[in-house]
Amino acid sequence: MKAPRKEIAILALHAVVMAALNANAQCHTAHTYAVCPEFDTIYVENCIREPFGLGAFRLSTGELKWHAPAPGGTAFQCDVAATAEVVASSAAPVSVTPEGWKVGDDGDDFVQGWDARTGELNWEIRSGEIYGLVSAGPYFFASRKNPGGLIVIESETGKMGWKPPSASRGALDLYDPKDGVLLTSRYAADTYSGQILKYWPTEWEISAAAFAGQRVVVGTDSIKAGTTKLAAYSLPTFQMEWVREDARKRDFAALAADADHVVVAIYPDRDSYRLPGNMEVQALASSSGKLLWSKTIRCAFLGESSSSPVELVSGLAIVSTLDEGRLSSTLQAFDVGTGRRKWTLDLKNAYAGVTCADEYCYLAGVAGKVVQVDVRTGAQRWYRIPAQ
Repeated sequence: MKAPRKEIAILALHAVVMAALNANAQCHTAHTYAVCPEFDTIYVENCIREPFGLGAFRLSTGELKWHAPAPGGTAFQCDVAATAEVVASSAAPVSVTPEGWKVGDDGDDFVQGWDARTGELNWEIRSGEIYGLVSAGPYFFASRKNPGGLIVIESETGKMGWKPPSASRGALDLYDPKDGVLLTSRYAADTYSGQILKYWPTEWEISAAAFAGQRVVVGTDSIKAGTTKLAAYSLPTFQMEWVREDARKRDFAALAADADHVVVAIYPDRDSYRLPGNMEVQALASSSGKLLWSKTIRCAFLGESSSSPVELVSGLAIVSTLDEGRLSSTLQAFDVGTGRRKWTLDLKNAYAGVTCADEYCYLAGVAGKVVQVDVRTGAQRWYRIPAQ
């Protein structure tokens, strides 16, 4: 019996709507894990010690959906990104020597694509040495060191997508895309067509970038002469709206933003990573760059800015710092408008570097572990890849 035309039309419309939602759904990438709230899923990778593995968990319950060991003769390289259908990881060949296992040459690295529902390996491609994976629409984007620049991979097939601009310098820094725009440390591009929307000034070394409603905010580090800068561009025209300069030439190391606020972590200089030091946290009005408040936080260890120490969620500026010994973190929440501290949480076996989505924040733990923190209650949930 044939279905009525009206019912067929409704089903077709539903399929189109769901496809559009999946295409626009945002997964947040944080090296060893990718958080996908729209799919109630977090993907977690153990790339630290054997047995290497990749797992998918239900965000809301912590239930393990699937677990896949690294293919024989390979080791994961601490990069995970996801779309609605596919999870991507970076990997390298390994061999056993009398001294233990040894990772192969960087040029032998590859990117793998896993079925997001089952954990089956769908494809893998040789990529060379890469630094970072992000996803947007139908593509994965990977930053490659040699040759430098970007590679674009079709998530469904593992084939190369649009050709990015050539780059003579090393790897690009990549930031979570949004609304069809990919931000890199050299330019902003349309994620679907590859059209370059804006090249950043050539004399700027971009160290951080974030979307702030209908704006993009970028920060620079202290690698070249002159003051370091924090600048906002309007979307979609990329007209510069405001610039803040730091006469002390400090490093704008990390950014988080929404339509009304920008939160920035400032390090003493670009050589401060992995050393004790002071981190200044500032909150600004995203429309004008006006300083709302600032705080100086003493850190036992200034983490890599690629694992951001600041986030912004539910009206709270979230700040993550590593404690002495580097095996635990302190998470603090400040009212983003006033700077008043709302709560402090000590997290054992969690590294600094925080990612937030909806009303939850996430921090990586050791060897295939991630902790979720409810910013309203402080309740914690751990996602742990099984040992076997």
